[in-house]
Amino acid sequence: LIKAAKKFEWVYVPSLYEFEYDSEKTKGIKALIPNLRLQFKNAVVRDFENTPVPLRPVVPFTQAVHERISVEIMRGCPGRCYFCQASFCRRPVRRRSVEKITEIAKACYYSTGFDTISLLSLSTADYPELEELTAKLNEYFRDKHVGLSMPSLRVDRQLKLLPGLVTSVRKGGLTIAVEAASERLREIINKPLKDEDLFAAVEAAYRAGWQRLKLYFIVGLAGETEEDIKSVVELSFQLAKLRKQIDGKTGQINVTISWLVPKPHTPFGWLA
Repeated sequence: LIKAAKKFEWVYVPSLYEFEYDSEKTKGIKALIPNLRLQFKNAVVRDFENTPVPLRPVVPFTQAVHERISVEIMRGCPGRCYFCQASFCRRPVRRRSVEKITEIAKACYYSTGFDTISLLSLSTADYPELEELTAKLNEYFRDKHVGLSMPSLRVDRQLKLLPGLVTSVRKGGLTIAVEAASERLREIINKPLKDEDLFAAVEAAYRAGWQRLKLYFIVGLAGETEEDIKSVVELSFQLAKLRKQIDGKTGQINVTISWLVPKPHTPFGWLA
């Protein structure tokens, strides 16, 4: 461990250091042996395009909750939401090409037989070639009845296009990370999303054939009021009723609410 700590700038061995504190704050750090660095850097995979991935994932004997092909299309996030540790600690943003993603999806499909492909990243809607990627997957998997799954998505201009991009592939649920029910609170957490954009994205999803949506919210945010919490219920009902304009039915909305867990290295890290 000592040799590795001296050689690599991303190796930190806690037992080789001693911290000095002033009240509740860190005053300094001291190495317990000579020639150890006091500053460190993240270990980052630079060539994300060619990083090896499992092309023959394990196929369970019984049905699993997430029985699907998972392909990581992008690592890191261009957003800077104040509660999210990954957006501050997982930079720079790195992407796989459309060709590489399609190649991985095909190989995993033929080795597993799974009928759902999940495009994973911290913010899939921010993948620059998303339209080209979904078009290629649609073309290849259209007659194989393979569905396309997206992780929780930020609502922006690209998300409004997303429902129409995957109409040819069997769709699962669509998950949208709203985080806060009011525009004021979304501004505070540095997620400036307008209600009109959210409504437009959900309406586009209904028109493209989605019947079930999942919404993510966080409570306990800085600047939150009781009215903000009540707005979660009101906003969810409004989004469910949007479907009536399409086919006369009420949309199926699943709401997931989580407490804010302050993370180190974020602007909200000291809210606990």
